[in-house]
Amino acid sequence: MSRDPGHEREQRGLGPAGAEKAAANRRLLLRRVGITLAAVAVLAGLAWVVLASPLLALDGERIEIDGVGGHVDPALVRAAVEPEIGTPLLRVDTGEVAGRVASVPAVEEARSRGPGRTA
Repeated sequence: MSRDPGHEREQRGLGPAGAEKAAANRRLLLRRVGITLAAVAVLAGLAWVVLASPLLALDGERIEIDGVGGHVDPALVRAAVEPEIGTPLLRVDTGEVAGRVASVPAVEEARSRGPGRTA
């Protein structure tokens, strides 16, 4: 018995045309699997960028504090936001951050704005 795959196919009754069709089907299947794996890898990469990477994270250098005057200490406001620095923006709970900032003495109102790398 020969180890030649083409010879074995011919013995099973596929013949040369059947062997070509089987090879084409395998190539098509491998191409589909490759495309599917590439698409999954791209989607996983995008999900990582949006949900876990520092590329879209809250940037401490870009925090803006408007309307600070009189009795509000900007350092206390920054301290209230500090735990979220470096967190991807989609994972920042802006309501919680605004609540922490609003709890700073003499703060009348706290809001976040976006989109972008500021909150």
